[in-house]
Amino acid sequence: MINIFVVFAGTFFILLCLNHTPKDSMQYRLLVIAACLTGLIATAARADDGPCCRAFVPRWYAGISGAVTFVTNGDLNFAISGLGSETVPITYSPGFGVGGEVGYRIYPNIRGELEVIYRQNELDTVDGIKYTPPSGTVSPLRSTALMANLYYDYHNTTSFTPYLGGGAGPIHIKPPYYLAGSSMSAWALGYQFMTGITYEIKTAFNPFEINLGYRYVGGHSPQIALPQIGGTAKYSIKYNNIELGAKMFF
Repeated sequence: MINIFVVFAGTFFILLCLNHTPKDSMQYRLLVIAACLTGLIATAARADDGPCCRAFVPRWYAGISGAVTFVTNGDLNFAISGLGSETVPITYSPGFGVGGEVGYRIYPNIRGELEVIYRQNELDTVDGIKYTPPSGTVSPLRSTALMANLYYDYHNTTSFTPYLGGGAGPIHIKPPYYLAGSSMSAWALGYQFMTGITYEIKTAFNPFEINLGYRYVGGHSPQIALPQIGGTAKYSIKYNNIELGAKMFF
């Protein structure tokens, strides 16, 4: 009972960290999240002395996931030589994400993984005006993230396992054609944290789990060159995700 309280209390404190650090200080946010996650795992691991965690077998796993994605901040800042800069408020429709991961359980409650996730959200409004893409063009915001993650799983006497995790890695962002041209894209350093619950399905073969969770994704605002107008565009992208996944241990 102590551990499950620690897991969800840790989620609350990470949210506070995200909301109370300077908006443009991405490196500081990464350090704060890493410190919170490290302290949480250390505290929970110390408190966990139940019989469910004594029989431990390190194992690899692989998984897939799908998500509904919401862009919470997609504003675009244009800077044109000699004309100054201007921020254009942009909104996106709910989109989707698909991904896969490979990981390794390194401790009874701790696992690390590498994952790749593709997300896509259609352009909805530009400066408050509903956007309709011209015929023959595309308008989605597309991103591909490669993340290294660390998770804490609270194993208990039931088949349900709450989890908390965090990660960081590069994100490749391709803005809508309407805003930057079909060939424009940029890389940014991103971070994320995840929380949710998994359910173990017992089979005669390898262990199998499904999970339902929430994921927050943020990161450094990338700058994209716009040679056609002699300037640059800077994105500020943040995602909320509701996801469903499955993984198998080997």
